[in-house]
Amino acid sequence: MTNLAAVLLTYLVQMTFNPIFAPLSREVGLAEWQIGVTIRTAAVMVVLTSQFWGRRPQALGRKPVLVAAFMLATIAMILFALLAWLGMNGAITGVTLFLLCGIGFGTAIAAVPPTAQAYIADVTPDEKTRVKGMAGVGAVQGIAMIGGSVIGGAFSALGILTPLIAVPVLLLAGLALILFRLRREPRHELIETPTRVSPFDSRVWPFLLAGFGMFTALGFIQVITGFIVQDRLGLDATAAGLVTGGALLAAGVGMVLAQAVIVPCSG
Repeated sequence: MTNLAAVLLTYLVQMTFNPIFAPLSREVGLAEWQIGVTIRTAAVMVVLTSQFWGRRPQALGRKPVLVAAFMLATIAMILFALLAWLGMNGAITGVTLFLLCGIGFGTAIAAVPPTAQAYIADVTPDEKTRVKGMAGVGAVQGIAMIGGSVIGGAFSALGILTPLIAVPVLLLAGLALILFRLRREPRHELIETPTRVSPFDSRVWPFLLAGFGMFTALGFIQVITGFIVQDRLGLDATAAGLVTGGALLAAGVGMVLAQAVIVPCSG
């Protein structure tokens, strides 16, 4: 449960940002393409560092990896909130510093899914149970999308910076949960030199390609929705965040239903 809670909090943080990306970019004076570059920078870091993080739980243990990831994410999001506040007050301009925050957060969240999946692979006794466990990770992501849409949308009604303040608090809660509740493996269970798997391996590349297409499409929706809502409805930043949160809520419900009902049937 602690393992899934870490995944939930990680994606809850990410999804909390989605309703406010569009109005926030305009409040700090960034063009649409600039906030898109910031988001994609975080995504690129996930791609570049996932292989590295994927081997670390086997070599170092799940707990140290998750602690490091949550600490890095917390620092990155505190800096992001500070930079957003400074940008809204005209103290800084430009996208470079926001890109640095995207690099930090993208690198951090890349550690969580492979670590959670490694844990499930270790503790599940057979294929059917393993499929259900992996589906649980996906379902938690959908729940996080629902929760993040609600939190981001509702908190934005109190001010566009409010969700940014909530994010580091959520990450600190996740860090405390891991520190005090997650068991660390005995040393004999660790693997000093984990096996490397090529992304071009015939056993994995079709799934990677399908995942690439699916999450690319989802990323378009998450980023563009906020701009469409604000422009077509003529809303201010606060109202745009609230309405965008409601729109993204539907996507989260679909993810939960797919992972909780459809995926387990495939096992």
